[in-house]
Amino acid sequence: MAPSGSSTMAMRADDLVRLSAIREHQVALEHAFAARATTLDRRSFWLSVLRLVAFLATVGAIRPAYQHADAATSGVLLLAAGSFVAALLWHARVLRDKEHAEICSAIHRRHAMRTTREWNALPVPRERCAEDHPYAWDTDLVGEGSLMQRIDVSHTVWGERTLLDWLCRPSSRASIVERQHAVRELCDIPDFRRELEACALGADVDHKLSGERFLDFVREPPLVVGPLAMATRVLPIVTAVTIALVIAGRIPAAWIVGIVPQFFVVVWKWRAASRVFALLDTRRRHLELFSRAFKLVEEHQFRASCLTSLRSRFDVQDKAPSTHLRTLAGLAGWADLRFQVLLHPLVNLLFMWDLQILQRMERWNRTAGTHVRSWFEAIGEFEALSSLATLKALEPGSCFPDIVAGDRGISALDLGHPLLPIEQRVNNPLTLPAPGAFWIVTGSNMAGKSTFLRAVGLNAALAFAGGAVCARQFALPIVRVRSSMRVRDSLQTGASYFYAEVLKLKSLVAGAGEEPPILFLCDELLRGTNAHDRTIGARAIVTHLVKRRAMGIVATHDDALCDLCDEPGLAGWNVHFTDVLVNGEMTFDFKLRPGRAMDGNALAVLAQAGISVPDLLSSAPPVGVEVIGKN
Repeated sequence: MAPSGSSTMAMRADDLVRLSAIREHQVALEHAFAARATTLDRRSFWLSVLRLVAFLATVGAIRPAYQHADAATSGVLLLAAGSFVAALLWHARVLRDKEHAEICSAIHRRHAMRTTREWNALPVPRERCAEDHPYAWDTDLVGEGSLMQRIDVSHTVWGERTLLDWLCRPSSRASIVERQHAVRELCDIPDFRRELEACALGADVDHKLSGERFLDFVREPPLVVGPLAMATRVLPIVTAVTIALVIAGRIPAAWIVGIVPQFFVVVWKWRAASRVFALLDTRRRHLELFSRAFKLVEEHQFRASCLTSLRSRFDVQDKAPSTHLRTLAGLAGWADLRFQVLLHPLVNLLFMWDLQILQRMERWNRTAGTHVRSWFEAIGEFEALSSLATLKALEPGSCFPDIVAGDRGISALDLGHPLLPIEQRVNNPLTLPAPGAFWIVTGSNMAGKSTFLRAVGLNAALAFAGGAVCARQFALPIVRVRSSMRVRDSLQTGASYFYAEVLKLKSLVAGAGEEPPILFLCDELLRGTNAHDRTIGARAIVTHLVKRRAMGIVATHDDALCDLCDEPGLAGWNVHFTDVLVNGEMTFDFKLRPGRAMDGNALAVLAQAGISVPDLLSSAPPVGVEVIGKN
């Protein structure tokens, strides 16, 4: 049974109270972390002073300790040097904590923005779906001012890509239910979600980690193989022994010429080795941040099967990804010897240093490198699930939809648009009892028809991604969402507005009759042609769809299309939005009502915009009379 009007108002009031508490909590956390960052900044200043004092004391104690060489002066030198090292380490830790506090403050500031219209100021995700996607662009799922912009809390391209893929393509019912369990668990551990964001953010809150260059390193074919691998192991030993024997006078100095083959090998592979090392150098900071995220996941115990499955993808040879990355980071550090322009040429010549390090990196690649993409993808799924969990945590009154099995329809109670703030959001019901059912929505201009269609599409996308929806209750089967709401003509391709819409409708009509059924959302079908053809064409399209088990909603100003609901054998219902006059002013309550709309408001809208239709008609020249202007 649907709740009464008073019950609905009470629930809405409760949602507003809870939203206010959520917003205040996020703002309080933002300020708390900002205050901590300020405190740590002051501490950093005094530690800088302490470091300077300790350094000067160390320098000042060197000469007395050298001159006197007694226990007292040596103790002073050791105390000053130890104080300097301790201050150095302490300062580094304070700087890391300060950076972390600033990042956490920025995270909670963004969460507070997501509870208001300020989410429009959040970064627009860079990932895009295809221009001809069946519903993403029509429903504001992607692009500026989109659902992705509001809910995306990922900070890697893998997380953004995964979230977009889930929203743009429904999964199986089993996968959706598993994700729902994971989202529920993540919703209850906000500290983990915040730390997952903070790990990937680093010092740049607007940049997303890629790791693509690192994957280039992983995919790099091995260089130190076969005879070269053997030479890399043997020649440095032969060279070291030869030099030692020459120095000891056991063999003639002329034998040093034996290192010439090694010299040629080093020069031959120098450029190739440098190119491989450069693939790590350009994204060393990214590896450090990915390692932080891996370690956070490794140290957490999860209950949801989806999360435990993701966690299990991390272990390789009984070692965690963060351990493997630390090993690689150590090798990369040894490779940095090549930046010591005075030391590196000699060490590289004598010991084939670059090839030694490269050989160990390639060994790392054979064991752990093949799993790196899987690690990145797993972190991306954690971020996508965290985005959905954050939406649930910030949306009082939202619910997890029931993904029903079998030949079922769609029903929703208090369905709202997720891009509108709760204070401005007007919720409405939805009932399409079975495949083949449809609604014809009529009503005044600006009364809410298009907004309602987009609310249905966005909530369906959230439901199929495994997230919570902006509704009190929502049940739907697996369907293929298809829409025709925004159509753009193109001068470059020579496509008129009408023909562009026809091409869009062609894919909609052609896919009907396949499984799973279609959920169609159409706004003003065939608006690019005359009224007579529009009515005939729209009736034919809707009839074709519903007779092939598609269900959906059509918004229209065409009163003749409403007659389709009275056709025998069709399960259609007319519903409408309307305007309301308050003190002579036209307003809208955005409430869905049964039946077709009886009046339009186009003339009233023109009048409110300052365009008087009677005045325009009275000033128009007579039809058929040519008006010649004065020279």
